[in-house]
Amino acid sequence: KSKGLSLILLVAASTTVIDHVSQIVTAASLNPISVENETSATLRLLSKIYEKQEIDDQLQVYVNFGESSTSLYLYNLRERMPIQVHNFSIGRNIFYRDIQANLTITPEQVKDAIEKVGFLPVQAPYNLPAIISSPFNEFVEEVKRFVISSKEMTSRNISKVVVFGEGSAFAGLDAKLSESLAVPVEISNIASAFKKNSVVDYFAHEWNILLPAVGSCLQ
Repeated sequence: KSKGLSLILLVAASTTVIDHVSQIVTAASLNPISVENETSATLRLLSKIYEKQEIDDQLQVYVNFGESSTSLYLYNLRERMPIQVHNFSIGRNIFYRDIQANLTITPEQVKDAIEKVGFLPVQAPYNLPAIISSPFNEFVEEVKRFVISSKEMTSRNISKVVVFGEGSAFAGLDAKLSESLAVPVEISNIASAFKKNSVVDYFAHEWNILLPAVGSCLQ
């Protein structure tokens, strides 16, 4: 809010999706009080994380690399506000399908390969980076276009790209993306935003997936 004006973020979801989620919650003998999408929940959490920090006027791109889709947020750290948002239908499941189509391995072995081999230059019985190169190139092109449009719209550079969500578990993803985008990339780790205790330690390797869930609890 500035000079008598309020900045309002409008986020919408289809009635079909809301009804589907409500039915699932009701079937679990729970009462759905509020239904929120990942965008508003994530942005709320980012705002809480940065509200008491002295931060330079930076622009960062947050990448919610989800299970079936990806969301991109251009975020102003000082203002604690998004500038633009983009969604596209490439998620971790496409990579899983390509791996299973090319290798005779179990879903658990696919998960293991992603988390231990991924994009790393390590010895493995298969060339995983080559197998997932097609969906990865499509993924990179979407992020690259968003970064370029963000620079053109703001006439400023992007200081960093931060990745979270189910797809962030790919080993070596940060270095591979940074090489492709020519921008520093890191995997999100919000553990430092919490007081250290046994619960925080228990989820030490899950916080990069739980950002939207945590944000939705801050209403």
